[in-house]
Amino acid sequence: MAEKMCDGSLRGRTAIVTGAGRGLGRAMALGLVRAGANVMITAARNQHELDAVEQAAANEQAGAIHTMLADAASEDDSLRVVDRTIREFGAVHILVNNAGRGMRFVSERFFRYTDSLLAN
Repeated sequence: MAEKMCDGSLRGRTAIVTGAGRGLGRAMALGLVRAGANVMITAARNQHELDAVEQAAANEQAGAIHTMLADAASEDDSLRVVDRTIREFGAVHILVNNAGRGMRFVSERFFRYTDSLLAN
């Protein structure tokens, strides 16, 4: 499957990847570009992370990548992302809704609880 993803099989397709500044979002965005897709990447806070992903994608010489600061929890921001993506790439075919807050933001006890499970 990985070999097929590198053959430009997504050429002509457009993706939006939220939470793409780092981690899995970054990896998925770069994989989509490598496969030939045009990709709009978003993050809520860190333009410099998006710029780094855009720079990494420039070396792929496959699909194009554009960046946009937007909070996926905001309906207005989400509509702006879709609108800009359609204006720049013509359509949206793929959505990777990766944005989220880490578990440390959901529960301050999360890591203490998981650490105690691992210790046993």
